Amino acid sequence: GAALAVEHVRQGTPATAVLDRQPDGAWVGREPHLCGQDRYTATLRLGPEAVEVAWTISGPCKAARVVTRYAR
Repeated sequence: GAALAVEHVRQGTPATAVLDRQPDGAWVGREPHLCGQDRYTATLRLGPEAVEVAWTISGPCKAARVVTRYAR
């Protein structure tokens, strides 16, 4: 199947996620990025009016969902 790689750079340190296309059209991270004991999973959605990148963070230190939406 199709795969896509995205990179997020924070404080000079890159984190790369390889995403696989799902039947619903979303691109979901193949493996979580580990930062200490916390896990970061990426999801990318391509829409007609916007691109949305969401990072779901879970672990003993963090629990959050960070969404960035790029609109026309």
